Amino acid sequence: MPEPNALTRIGLLVVFAAILITACGTPKARQAKPKVLISQNTLTQVLTDVHLVEAAMNMRRNNGQEFESQKNAIFDSVFVHYSITPQILEDNLLYYNQQPQIMEKVYQDVIDSLMSLQKNLRLDDGMPR
Repeated sequence: MPEPNALTRIGLLVVFAAILITACGTPKARQAKPKVLISQNTLTQVLTDVHLVEAAMNMRRNNGQEFESQKNAIFDSVFVHYSITPQILEDNLLYYNQQPQIMEKVYQDVIDSLMSLQKNLRLDDGMPR
């Protein structure tokens, strides 16, 4: 079984990101469908990778390691991997945030994906589940 503190951290990270995205993207008018619409599945994968990058940066910061010089390159690699730009991601988040059931599903899938990765890491390290 995953460590409760780790699950709490993952849950808090996802909740914080959802609040941040919603708070930053509360348009008065309805957001038009983006020119480049990211599928829900791809959006889940992108957000999972973004959260992993953020977690890695937080670990480095907590360990006193320098990461600022690599920060943009790391995020850019995520965007390149999915053939999107930061603006495309932002437009899609604003669009999907108008559909709470879809965003709830996307974030539940992000949580499930992160928990699965955590479980696999524990198994690879020989730690009990």
